[in-house]
Amino acid sequence: MTTKIHRLFEDGTEFDRLEYFMALLNQQYLEQGLLIPTAEGAEKIWRQNVLRTLGRSGLVAAAIDSDAIVGFIHATMYLSRGIYGTQKLGRIEHIYIDPSYRRKHCGQKLFAEAAAWFAEQNATGIELNVLSGNDAAKGFWSSLGFEVESWHYRKYPLPDNPW
Repeated sequence: MTTKIHRLFEDGTEFDRLEYFMALLNQQYLEQGLLIPTAEGAEKIWRQNVLRTLGRSGLVAAAIDSDAIVGFIHATMYLSRGIYGTQKLGRIEHIYIDPSYRRKHCGQKLFAEAAAWFAEQNATGIELNVLSGNDAAKGFWSSLGFEVESWHYRKYPLPDNPW
């Protein structure tokens, strides 16, 4: 099995497969503790939003084995301003690997592609979020040198007059 990584630069049939993966990923998010349900057709909304930034402030790279997409990574750049000064930061928005390709270095290859893109963009750091119930992702990102920096809390749904 030789998985190759390809950057996607425009809409095409590859994004049909990525929409399918996004639907699976959204279901996985709910199973792992996401409190806010995704909107109906969230994968199509994601596609539209990604295509607006693709090649400028956004990257999508696909892992391909024998002409089949088996995973993808979605990364973005943003400018942080404020008490930390002005910095260009990279953000991993989504990563998904077909279950039969997990633990076969697809995730590392996809991250390496995103990291190379971040370097091309002169990013000073990379951030991402992991759901509290996603132990596999916690281990994966830790193995790549990421550290837990903060905890994100949410109260949802908000009852009438909660305080």
